[in-house]
Amino acid sequence: MSVHPMSASDTSLRDAALAHAKAGHPVIPLRPRDKRRCTPKGTKPSTDPATVRRWWSRWPDANVGAVLDRLPVVVLDVDGPDGVVSLARLLAQAGLEELPDTYTVTTGRPDGGRHHCYRLPPGAVKLVNQLGQYNPTTPRLDVLFQGLTV
Repeated sequence: MSVHPMSASDTSLRDAALAHAKAGHPVIPLRPRDKRRCTPKGTKPSTDPATVRRWWSRWPDANVGAVLDRLPVVVLDVDGPDGVVSLARLLAQAGLEELPDTYTVTTGRPDGGRHHCYRLPPGAVKLVNQLGQYNPTTPRLDVLFQGLTV
């Protein structure tokens, strides 16, 4: 599997946020190694470069929360060593050795984590987001449905 990572070691978090904003993905600063916002409740994610720069000047270590809900994408959320085992099990069941190449980001989990992002083809069927539903055969592996092409 070729992974095309975007992590703090390759680029600054501010630059990563600006890249997402430039691509049209609204962003919001998240607490380091957390999924909670740095901004007050009700603050909307933004694609405005000046806003993004201001936020990451104030919180330079903030995680990047990119909003992909308008895009036809599916994200495989692999959380830590258990998620890696679950992904390997799922790939083996499908007769695959690795995932197809894709845009992948490193998450802030202390035990490691990755989001593998895949664009859905035109006419794709609706998928169900399984986040929050425990599946004993794939612990720490979530499928995040972010959008639908019609």
